[in-house]
Amino acid sequence: MGVRNDVQWVDRLRAIGIKGKLPASVTPKVLEAARAHRGERFTIPDGTVPGLYLQVGETGHAAFYLAFRSPTSGTRTNMKIATIEAPDEATLARARSKAVQAREQLGTGQDPAAVERKRQDEAQTLGAYLRGTYAPKVLQHRKDGGCPKEQGGKATGTYARLEAAWKPLLLVGLAEITREQIEQHLAWRKGAGKLAGTLFRDWSALRVPVEHAGPRRLPAHRRRPRARDRDAQGRDHPADRRDDPPARAAHRPPGRSDQGEQVAHGVPLR
Repeated sequence: MGVRNDVQWVDRLRAIGIKGKLPASVTPKVLEAARAHRGERFTIPDGTVPGLYLQVGETGHAAFYLAFRSPTSGTRTNMKIATIEAPDEATLARARSKAVQAREQLGTGQDPAAVERKRQDEAQTLGAYLRGTYAPKVLQHRKDGGCPKEQGGKATGTYARLEAAWKPLLLVGLAEITREQIEQHLAWRKGAGKLAGTLFRDWSALRVPVEHAGPRRLPAHRRRPRARDRDAQGRDHPADRRDDPPARAAHRPPGRSDQGEQVAHGVPLR
């Protein structure tokens, strides 16, 4: 959203039923009229905060977005600022305040959308992510997803496996889950008598939503040993030898090629 086109501003407000003298910016009256206008998708610039605009769907759903160019990637971005639940002054004030803060971040070279994603990541737990994002967006489209059809409903399939197998981590922040925590929990389940195949399926079930949350969740593989890491006979350091998988795997982060038998023999995940 660049500079507001006054002609389009007038036409849009008239189209949604605003009569008489038109306001210079979005007001509660404009919000109410925009939400009541059905069957058409349209946008209305705020008129107060540059780049802030109201987007209204065909069903009357309305939300404020901030348009800007990312200072880090250079791409055009439309960041959701607030959903309109009530067309009142308090809603407008909160949306504009948040938009002003985002523009201040832009002024310091930060991408406000990236800052907001990081804040949400740090606040969201694994359990909240599974229930609020992964289950409705992914599992409900799978035959064995097991996503409860209603609040409080019984979970089955993959969803039930995730909740049962990873219960101690459900309240941990998604951004705080570490490789060590995953390995320690699998080791505890192994000590409790769980079979290798079960442990592998548990890890496979968790790995997919963790990767769905973002590739940064899984740490990169450890580098290959350099020449100075080899011993006098030219062999890799013992911790890196292929014929010593438990020692070598102790340095490896979770990865796609982990096998159930590795878990069964106490080999940490790659």
